[in-house]
Amino acid sequence: MPKHAILEKSILGENDVPQLNSILQRADVWRASKTRPQLSSDSIASGHALLDTQLHYGGWPGKALTELFCEQPGVGEWNLLAPALSQLSQAGRYLFLVDPPHEPYAPALKQLGIPLDRLVLIRTSNASQYVWSCQHILRSAACGALLAWQNNTRLTLHQVRKLQLAARAQTCLAILLRPQDNAQQHSFAALRISVAMDVSSYRLTIFKQPGGWAGQTLKLPCSQHLIQTALPATELPVHLPNKDFSPELTSTTLTAPVTIPAVTSLSTPAPVLPLSPAE
Repeated sequence: MPKHAILEKSILGENDVPQLNSILQRADVWRASKTRPQLSSDSIASGHALLDTQLHYGGWPGKALTELFCEQPGVGEWNLLAPALSQLSQAGRYLFLVDPPHEPYAPALKQLGIPLDRLVLIRTSNASQYVWSCQHILRSAACGALLAWQNNTRLTLHQVRKLQLAARAQTCLAILLRPQDNAQQHSFAALRISVAMDVSSYRLTIFKQPGGWAGQTLKLPCSQHLIQTALPATELPVHLPNKDFSPELTSTTLTAPVTIPAVTSLSTPAPVLPLSPAE
């Protein structure tokens, strides 16, 4: 009989052992003697095979808060999360965007496989509205994913704990995007990852994760459309050679033909929901 089993029986009564065993079978309980926990049915595949092998539950946690710390908000997180967002939205779930730093660009989202009619954009004006909105979104059965950018909003440890508790209400992708300098602060979020981007890849560092040890560092390739070589000026639709510029000219003459790219019709943009101050 293993030593830990003998120790358990010596400390616990016979009636306590079955209750302890049932607790140890829970997905949110990790034992250091296990090299990898049992894969959780609440996990959401990230779409990146290398990342899924480093996450102990085989994907993004579906009933927990994830923090992503980005050097440049609005640049890398969309492509990192796109496979999961596409899967959730195409299954009929809604994607809620709270205070994104830039207006979502419809053609790029369509290219990533994210249907525009499944996006809901919310703007808040203070931390109370921000937390109140995120809590109610996470508790809604319609929510497939929440992407909440902290930007200039300062969150207390107590407010982050509120979001972590709300994320446990149902299975969805709960992402809190925070500035890089918040990575060294304590947090109740279950998964914490730093995201840095270079010319051709993402560098991810896992600070904390449920179900096991953290500290993993890995690289993921960027999407090809992010690393395309910039076109030289002579190949752009409008090219103005230096010789055509003169103080004497009263109007500018174009030496190359002007081509206007065709405009394709897009679906109705994501609705913006203004909020009243939360009580």
